[in-house]
Amino acid sequence: MRYKENEKYLARVQASVDAERSHRDKVKLEREKKREYQATRAALQQLVEEERAQKQQEKNDRASEFWIATVGVGVVSFINTIKRGFTNAVNQSALTIHAYSLTTRKQVILPVLDLLQTNTLPNLETRNGQVRYKDLLFPAGIYYFVKYHWEETQ
Repeated sequence: MRYKENEKYLARVQASVDAERSHRDKVKLEREKKREYQATRAALQQLVEEERAQKQQEKNDRASEFWIATVGVGVVSFINTIKRGFTNAVNQSALTIHAYSLTTRKQVILPVLDLLQTNTLPNLETRNGQVRYKDLLFPAGIYYFVKYHWEETQ
């Protein structure tokens, strides 16, 4: 009689152990699925951010090329005029850079003369094809074009 009670008890204990193991395995599987989902989501988010950064880089490069082809020609002669002390023969109002102001969160017009008044243009860090000059963001190609011609003109 006692033997049968022990068997019933062992069967209950074994069923309990099996249920706990099954539950633990189920929780572990769910945790692994959640980690896999989070890793996939993080990889997708990073891919989206990389695409966005690449598009922004391309857009800034195109804007720089357009600005250099149109306004840049006047900037070179304007810099020569400033450095050599000639009378201003270049229309300054046309020599502007469209920049994004971080303080007002709006697009502003930056005259090239304001950029050149510091007499030295520091090397600025380029991020996604943009440079941050004071509180303004604008295409890096424009900044380095002006910087190159400002420093190279004797």
